[in-house]
Amino acid sequence: MVMPRVATGFISFLSLQVFRTMAYSLIPKPSSSLLWMDVTMFTMTVIMFASVLENVLAQAVRANVSSHAAKFVDNLSKVTFPVTGVTMLTVLFWMGAMNVATDWLMAVCIMILSFWLLSFNLAIFLYIRCLESTLMKTLVEQIAHPDFRYRGMKSLDQKELSIVFKAFDKDGTGDVTADEVLDCFGDHGLSFKREDDETHFRIRLRDMFQKKGKNNRLDLNGFCFHFAELFRYHSPQTEDEEEQDQKAFGGTTWI
Repeated sequence: MVMPRVATGFISFLSLQVFRTMAYSLIPKPSSSLLWMDVTMFTMTVIMFASVLENVLAQAVRANVSSHAAKFVDNLSKVTFPVTGVTMLTVLFWMGAMNVATDWLMAVCIMILSFWLLSFNLAIFLYIRCLESTLMKTLVEQIAHPDFRYRGMKSLDQKELSIVFKAFDKDGTGDVTADEVLDCFGDHGLSFKREDDETHFRIRLRDMFQKKGKNNRLDLNGFCFHFAELFRYHSPQTEDEEEQDQKAFGGTTWI
């Protein structure tokens, strides 16, 4: 999955270099001064090379941080890259039509590109820094949704489950209880529209911790393995259903 994404972006980058060579061949006579074409090709080269790096960055974030964070990087790119490209072309053609000196044109383009790249990286940094709160907010919204009993929880990857587990394990003991989970959800604003839904959720969560945990506590492995069951609205699985799930997981641990 990594190589096709990077290769696709790199092919576009190489295509731009071919176009650049052809464009320069159409210039009537060589010039030692900075041309409008120089500024335009520089700008497009930066944007295309940034797209290659974005693919690498998204895959690195997915592998080392979180799938949600990687998705944020991709979604941010889908918005900022086209907007930046259109903005830069508009500036280039408008300032070119106004016969603005190419030195000033280059300076303006560099400032816009620098602002875009710094803002892009700052947004990713802040998202990753607030990832724990983001994941907790996502879980709270899913659990509090009126259709939660029919939809269940969306899956989280291993690193995201570890982040959520650390949020629950405030005392750092390496395991969590149902009360710690409920308190953490309460701190993040979990509330139900129907009182019976809240009562059912609390009773069932405590029951699942008693059934799946050791002394009513779950460590990280147990929490990850039973995550979908812990926050399922309906009754606990039968022994046959549980055995089928364990076979599906292959009996492997999460860490």
